[in-house]
Amino acid sequence: MSSAKLLPNLFTKSTMNRLLVIVLALLFINPAHAERYLKVSQRDSSVYVIDNGQIIQQFDQVAFGLRGVQDKLAMGDDITPAGEYRITQVRGSAKFNTFIALNYPNMEDATRGLRAGIIDQNTWINIKTAHDQGKVPPQTTALGGHIGIHGLGRGDIKIHRQYNWTQGCVALTNEQINTLARLARPGMKVIIEP
Repeated sequence: MSSAKLLPNLFTKSTMNRLLVIVLALLFINPAHAERYLKVSQRDSSVYVIDNGQIIQQFDQVAFGLRGVQDKLAMGDDITPAGEYRITQVRGSAKFNTFIALNYPNMEDATRGLRAGIIDQNTWINIKTAHDQGKVPPQTTALGGHIGIHGLGRGDIKIHRQYNWTQGCVALTNEQINTLARLARPGMKVIIEP
């Protein structure tokens, strides 16, 4: 008698479909597959660290660009860009204590800038190429650059708590940024919302 007749057919279409459903469910339920990310909310004046759908750290009384969070249009507009970005670097900063650099401008920013005539096609291509290669996009275009999350440095805590004072970044106290820097990693998603 052949071994095929002795073993029941374990790999029927029905069995395989059930197995696939179980594997997919485990992938989406398993916290190891969940992405940790930062959510920045101007409305709440807060930065949240979210892991597996749960807030694991919250930083309140953060400051934004003088003109708040919205679609950033140009260098020097004092707007904190709304959108989805990635952390490119976490580093010390003589001016701000710690600087968490973001990959601004993203492709939505670049496309909006191209349509508005703020940047040309070649600049748009350079930004796209950088994103496609996982590199930092050009930081000196007419859209601006060097956007990130940073500390107060030697700045005035009273002004920080009362006003949006940055040129387009998100600012935390030095204590807050030091805690956030321990949780932040290059490649981590950052969502900035009005």
